[in-house]
Amino acid sequence: MNSSTRPGSPFHKRRPLGSDARRRLTLAIPLALAVALFVASLFVGWWQWTSTATSPSSGSVVYTYTRTFRPGSDPVLTNCYNGSCTLRLSSYASIGLPSLGMLYEMALVLLVAAIAAGVVAIALVLAPAIRGGGIAARNLLLAASAVASLFGLGSVFGLFFFQPPAMWEGQPYPPGSNTVGSSFFGSRLQGYWGGPGCQASNCPGVDTWGPTLGWYLALAASVLLAVVVLIEVRATFRRRRAQLSLSEIQSSPDGNGLLT
Repeated sequence: MNSSTRPGSPFHKRRPLGSDARRRLTLAIPLALAVALFVASLFVGWWQWTSTATSPSSGSVVYTYTRTFRPGSDPVLTNCYNGSCTLRLSSYASIGLPSLGMLYEMALVLLVAAIAAGVVAIALVLAPAIRGGGIAARNLLLAASAVASLFGLGSVFGLFFFQPPAMWEGQPYPPGSNTVGSSFFGSRLQGYWGGPGCQASNCPGVDTWGPTLGWYLALAASVLLAVVVLIEVRATFRRRRAQLSLSEIQSSPDGNGLLT
């Protein structure tokens, strides 16, 4: 062995990654990132409903009431009067929204299932059977990635479609065209508030609601997993076409392809 190519030599060059190693790295990075985004989404709010009142004289916000929801947690209620805020946890039943609590519990179950499936997909990417080109392991990788993506999308869009009617639970009249009971995000004028800071005049109120960071993190993770599935499906079809072409060449009389 030449001294310049000996592994201990300072002139030794690393061998470039093979195509299989590059492919596994291409799959492992987005899978790991997707799982990390799912986990991060568990620690931040998914949806927020904020009521504010603004002083007509000064134009400053004198009152803010915010309800923050996320899977795996009770609602967080924040009251702010003239810059002084109090925060407390409350149950879904105590704020009259037990069905919404069940919906967020289901979102948590789907999210945990998506994380578990994503971890399985990462393990399969690193498995010797994948490195050796095992068809069964590749199919399992595709299935695990697809399941993780579907569970993630289920948690995200389950809230998107079913939260508005759950927010209107117990109301004696149907929701208006632009309320928390009819849309997943939006805003509207909400009467007047005559509490502290408004003095003799009432302060106009505004309601705003919509998804926050956690919901978008879970959505991004689900889309990323869907991209992994598309990459793997494309690679599977390419392998099958190559195998079919090889078998046709081997079965042709002259060994150079099918006779025409």
